[in-house]
Amino acid sequence: MCSATLPHPASGKRPLSPRWFLLLAALLLLYGLDYAPLWNPDEGRYASAALEMAQPFNGAAPDWIVPHLNTIPRINKPPLVYWLGAIFYRILGVSEASTRLVSALAAIVVMLTVWQLGHAMFSERAGIASALVWSTSVFPFIMAHSFNTDMLLCCAITLTFCGLWFVFEGTSKENDKAPWLSSYVLTGIGMGLALLSKGPVGIVLPLAITFVYACWAKRWNAVQWYGVGVAIALALLLALPWYWAVSLRVPNFLSTFLLQENLARFSGAKEFHRSKPVFYYVPILLAGLFPWTAFLGSAVARLRDQASISAQQRARLFLWLWSALLILFFSLSKVKLVSYILPAFPAVVLLAGDALMGGDALRENQAHQTFPHRMALAATALLYLLLMIGLPIAFLNEQLTLFGHLKKLPGNAIVPITEALPYIADICIVLAIGTLFLVWCWRTRNTWRLMLAQFATAAFLLVILLNLAGRIAIYEDASGLVKALQPHLKTGDQFIVYQGFQPASVFYLRQPVISIEYTQNSGLDEAAMVHSLVFLPADAKSLPQLLENPHRVYILLARKNDLGRTLQSPHYTVASCNDFLIISNYPAPPGLHYNFVAPRNRDL
Repeated sequence: MCSATLPHPASGKRPLSPRWFLLLAALLLLYGLDYAPLWNPDEGRYASAALEMAQPFNGAAPDWIVPHLNTIPRINKPPLVYWLGAIFYRILGVSEASTRLVSALAAIVVMLTVWQLGHAMFSERAGIASALVWSTSVFPFIMAHSFNTDMLLCCAITLTFCGLWFVFEGTSKENDKAPWLSSYVLTGIGMGLALLSKGPVGIVLPLAITFVYACWAKRWNAVQWYGVGVAIALALLLALPWYWAVSLRVPNFLSTFLLQENLARFSGAKEFHRSKPVFYYVPILLAGLFPWTAFLGSAVARLRDQASISAQQRARLFLWLWSALLILFFSLSKVKLVSYILPAFPAVVLLAGDALMGGDALRENQAHQTFPHRMALAATALLYLLLMIGLPIAFLNEQLTLFGHLKKLPGNAIVPITEALPYIADICIVLAIGTLFLVWCWRTRNTWRLMLAQFATAAFLLVILLNLAGRIAIYEDASGLVKALQPHLKTGDQFIVYQGFQPASVFYLRQPVISIEYTQNSGLDEAAMVHSLVFLPADAKSLPQLLENPHRVYILLARKNDLGRTLQSPHYTVASCNDFLIISNYPAPPGLHYNFVAPRNRDL
């Protein structure tokens, strides 16, 4: 195995351990958690339900069994995300940063698990490289800065696969009983957390994929069956108490949860989202791995590498099955969401880390670049150059004729060009420096320098993109409007969402929000909605009637409904953004100035 420290000159200076870069990667995942108001609808749903669990409305007792959103039970997802969010609110206070800290910490646990798996499967540096790829790939970084169940599920599945790998390939019970037993314990903990994160899919997929691996690699003799019993018992011990408790409160919970939220989603028996093509996840995987995408080709090339020892060949088989079968499963599902394939990324980054470091071939002072490495370098440099050309064109132009067709571009439609330009300039500068780094790595043929150069380039790009996303959020999402309004609300004021429901409003206002004419898609209990005082039918009150209220009323509208433009009743626009506006029967309170509308109409 290669050294755990960087090579050092003959001056006698103490070498720098590459493990310090894991600390930098962790800090990157924790950076800027308050970069933007909570995004609707997903972040708003989970954060508002977690807040209602931590701080129930009207002084009610906390309900840690049945999560509620806007006072309505929401049990379409298990409670782990709500529990952790509520605990963080009580310890750290209520903010966007404490909300997203749940996902960020889960991403750090995945990073550390990837490091340990890469170390065990290939080498110390391969593990570190894989961890750095994980923390600086676009998709994992985005999900680490988004509050939902997906990063928690990814963490649980990664722990499960880690335990299962050590079950098959770790220390045998005859040689060392403690590590052998800990593998089953880790597997059980991972499966239990998966059950509490999203449901049975977090157990069924890892066990099914590992079954395929055991048959393919002929590793059944490594399994100790009473250890499997320990893992299953531990998983049930962690998860079943909540399933039992909520079933006592909601008698039809299990049938609704298992049939509608799992089987119906997969089979398409109930339409949750528009249908997507079977290859939907291929571009998501390739784009989500940026800027490391080209190095996945090196991992493919290693499939034919016969110089590796058999243990490393089995490790690559395990990782390919983990990633490919999981993506195949969700590709066959009728309901496809971008976040579903996040649990495949730990396996993909492990393959990329192995390919980057070349397994055990790298020594302290040995450069290691094969032909696939150099092709990946060239492809990445070319991609950087294309982005340096394409990003300014996309953001600085409103339309472009391409192959004889007129294409509308986002310039001035999302944020004003004057605001986007500094970010685009910074991105282009970082891409230019990154390209120079790649040329330098091509000439020196030093793989570790390549690793660090790519890490630095990716880190700066992600920081800039995160800040740009925060700017876009205040122009695009309704959360910014509600957050700006909240300090100006007074006792007796009413807040209403007309023809929709923006769940983050509950989080920012710290109170139930009245919604009129809302089509249910938040996993709320429909029977409770019918009898509620917060979700009202379309004929409850018209918009002019709401504005005739003698008390101050604020109404959140989506611009696409065009109601604000055609409304004849006297009203005032108190806050607005690209897609939403808040109108009132009174002028805007003093000090409320919120008008973030891009200068170009996107329908132009």
